[in-house]
Order: sequence, then structure tokens, then C-alpha cells
Amino acid sequence: MQGLPRRGEGYGQATPEEDGFDWVKSPQELQEFLEPELLQVDQFARVLNVGCGTSDLSYFLAQKGWQNILSVDCSADCIAAMQAKYAALAPQLAWRTVDMARCAAELPVDHSFGLIVDKGTLDCMLCAGVDDVVRMFIHVHRLLEVGGVYLVVSYHPRDYLMPLMQSTLAEHGAFDLSPYPLHLGGPEGAPSDRQGSDTGSVILMKKLADDPEPTLEHFLEQARRWFDTTVALTVLPAEALRVRTDFAKLCPRCQGQDAMVEECNHPLDLPVAYRLLIADPLLRSEYTESEFADDVAAFCANGKAASTRSLTAEEGLRFLRECG
Repeated sequence: MQGLPRRGEGYGQATPEEDGFDWVKSPQELQEFLEPELLQVDQFARVLNVGCGTSDLSYFLAQKGWQNILSVDCSADCIAAMQAKYAALAPQLAWRTVDMARCAAELPVDHSFGLIVDKGTLDCMLCAGVDDVVRMFIHVHRLLEVGGVYLVVSYHPRDYLMPLMQSTLAEHGAFDLSPYPLHLGGPEGAPSDRQGSDTGSVILMKKLADDPEPTLEHFLEQARRWFDTTVALTVLPAEALRVRTDFAKLCPRCQGQDAMVEECNHPLDLPVAYRLLIADPLLRSEYTESEFADDVAAFCANGKAASTRSLTAEEGLRFLRECG
């Protein structure tokens, strides 16, 4: 499959238009991963919420007993909106405009955080390549105290992200990785019991040591190698939601009901799936339905889809991610 444009040229241009908008999952749906017992982090430790946007995650953490929370985002508009929203409701919450790829001046104190939470920020950064991701990793390593945890919540499955983490932050045993699948259709069971292909991931990375101190050049080399050998196409959460919604609208059972969008697994005939997945008319003029059908046949032959004649929304999203 050739010619699909990269998604996410708007990375770094967040706006506070949505009130309490959450990527991937709501804070309530992630509650089991935010428990001090699982994280093995004291609730009095300093918490850094990176790329906070307009999510209510920081307020949720404060309600659950976390005492010292700093939320940062590269969008000054988002930070201003959250400061205004919680000025009276939760005055203990701190908000600051910070670009995590370039935060040496804004967050200068090393080893000062016991927990760094990243819910969707890594995904957004990956849309623009790996360079800013690596710069953020360098700062994560610098800011976390030994024994602290970097918690990543992502739309990407574990198998996609783990090689990146292992070749950078976890290299030389500096971090211990605990990956969990995350069902995008809703929480079910304990983290270790989850199965299925319709999953994102939660990765807990516990910092074991400060040495060896990572270098930007080495991390960039490792991350670019991962990027060059791994599917570079990232389907943004907004794009994934559009695909699921469009499939659900044509499903006779779901009929476009909002409550059914995440659960819909009804296959649509390949010509219909082609129009929904390749929504840009200009792109369709360059990537024909016949080429799409050939690529789906190869995709199916590799065991990634059930039929060469139809696709479900999740199969379609997997196709975009892996055949980009």
C-alpha cells in the first residue's frame, strides 16, 4: 500500500474547545492502573501529567488521594482553560505551559517526580516522527526519581511500542517494563487477564537507576532505527473514532448509536470499507479500489483479517496502521 499521507500534522496545536476531553480512555476507566499499590509509588510523591490537554485526569488523581500534581501542556490556551476551570474547585492543582520535548528551562529540577503520566501524548508526538519523542524520553529519565514510574497510555498495542521503549529508556536495565493490554471497547477484568486484538496498551516503566545517563544522540539513533523498521503510520485517535463511527452508522445492529460505536464489530463489504477508510477523494484517485483489494488480500493471507471481501472497523484500523 503506497502513498497514504501521514496523519497528525496538527501535533502541538491543541485547543480547549472540548470541555474535559479525553484521548484513549477516561480517568475512571483507567482507575485500576492509577492505584498506588500497582504503581508502588507513594501518593505523597510529586506527579507530572504530561500533555494534559483539557482532560480531567489531574482532578481525578487529586480526588483519589494523590497530593502533589503538576499538569503541563504545550498549548497555553489549554493551560489557561484548566487553570480557570479548577481555580476554585481544586486550587491545589498546578498548571504550566511546557513543551515536554524542550523543557530543560521550564522543569529544571532533576529526579523530582515519583510518577509521570502520559495519556496519549506519546501517540501525538509519534505523528510527527521520533525526534521529539526521544527528547521527551531524555527529560522523563532526568525528572523521575529512582523508583519512580513513567505510565504510558496509548492507542498502540504493546508489540508496537515495546521495541521503542526497550531500545531507549529500558536499555542497559535503567527501567523495568510492565506492559498491559488495554481494551478500547471498555474495561473488563484485571490487567493481566485481558486478551484480544482490539487493544491499546498501558506500559508502566519503573526507573531502576540513574546510570548510565542517556545521550540524545544515542536515543535518536535507536529510535530512528525502530521507526525505519516499524510501521510509521500512526492513526490519530480522532481518525480512529471517525472510522468506528462511520462503520457503526452502516451497521444494521448499531445504526450509528453513540453507545455502540466502540462495540461495533460488523463487517462491511470491501467497496464500502474502502470509501470509509480512504476517505480523501484525492487519495482515492491515487490509491484505487483495485489496489486496496489486493492489499487487503495480502493482509488477510497474513492472518490479520477474516475475509478478503469485507472488513470490520478494527480490521480496517489495523490495516491502516500496519499497511501504511
